[in-house]
Amino acid sequence: MNAPVISDTLPENAGVIVSNLNSSHPRGSTPLYDGMAKFTETDYASAFADMGFNSYLIVVSDGGDSCGKNNNVLDPVEPADMAEITTVLLTDNQIKSIAIGFGDQVSPEQLDAIAANGGTDYTEYIVVDDQATLEAAMEEIVGNLVSCVYELEITEPDVDPTKVNYYFVTLDTNGNEVEEVIPFDEDCTAGKGWRWIDFDNFVVEFCEEACAKLQTGDVKKILAEFGCETIIIEKI
Repeated sequence: MNAPVISDTLPENAGVIVSNLNSSHPRGSTPLYDGMAKFTETDYASAFADMGFNSYLIVVSDGGDSCGKNNNVLDPVEPADMAEITTVLLTDNQIKSIAIGFGDQVSPEQLDAIAANGGTDYTEYIVVDDQATLEAAMEEIVGNLVSCVYELEITEPDVDPTKVNYYFVTLDTNGNEVEEVIPFDEDCTAGKGWRWIDFDNFVVEFCEEACAKLQTGDVKKILAEFGCETIIIEKI
């Protein structure tokens, strides 16, 4: 499979991506293995690979691989091969994978191999059989994958980004709001605070432990307060 990516995942490409999806339809063979393997290449979908965000590859397939590895039908793809390439994407490229099977011609073994090794809670492939169930599955996935990257909407002039602190707001057993400071964690080396993704445009990412807390749904609000010295995480 040597075709280039049709449209990379840049915010300004949203309309193009939707248009491409609306004008496409299944045809030809199913290069399931090679299609996933392309994302291990740094020059393929480079924005998807380089943005520093949490990356999720949602694989929607209407059949099992019919092209073989490296487009060689004499080297057929086995479930173990799908498990291996999915694991490489996760461990080497930090790309998590989710599998959706459309229709009754899919290979459950291959798709489950993707799902089981994709690094998400979707450890079995999702079964859909029409547009409505596909849309419902996609909406559920998007709803569950809470983003840990946020862009602040700054309305006040002359805000100093070097003096900002973030707080998670949760509720105690009596329903009262409780604020927890989330310290600055440069490069997420401690895995507990927040870091800058884009300093000039006020885009931040919450690191692993803070991100996990967001994804539980317990955090009701995220507050950003400017003016005081940024609290930096204590490293042991």
